[in-house]
Amino acid sequence: MNILIADGELFAEGLAEALRLHNFGEPLYLETANSANETLELLQPEYNIEFDLLVLDLNLSKGSANWLLKQLQQHHCHLPVLLTSSTDLKNEILPAVKSGVMGYVEKSSKPDEIIYAIQQVLSGQPYFSFPVLSDNKIVETKSD
Repeated sequence: MNILIADGELFAEGLAEALRLHNFGEPLYLETANSANETLELLQPEYNIEFDLLVLDLNLSKGSANWLLKQLQQHHCHLPVLLTSSTDLKNEILPAVKSGVMGYVEKSSKPDEIIYAIQQVLSGQPYFSFPVLSDNKIVETKSD
């Protein structure tokens, strides 16, 4: 399983360590990126890694997460994306969902919830920390 975490260095490395400690039942390869451009570079065919999931900070520094989502939609539409954020950006989630994002989990969530969200998205299931309305349907809500 190959996961790319696009976030600030502190959160990306912390999440990577938490994922390394979790038993996914298969080998785990993790890569981190700290900007939209670095993320796109790691997704290029010459990098020779096909990622199974992108964990993307909605406030990604040194680049726009929305710009990156558009690039992903055009060139890497098969890649599932789980958004994260440390701020309340609920109004920005719906456009991301419409662009194909599979989930959203708040950075303040407990590690077990973040790992659960990752597992859900990896299995093809949406996961959102709060109800999200898309096409007049609730996409998914956090399970308690």
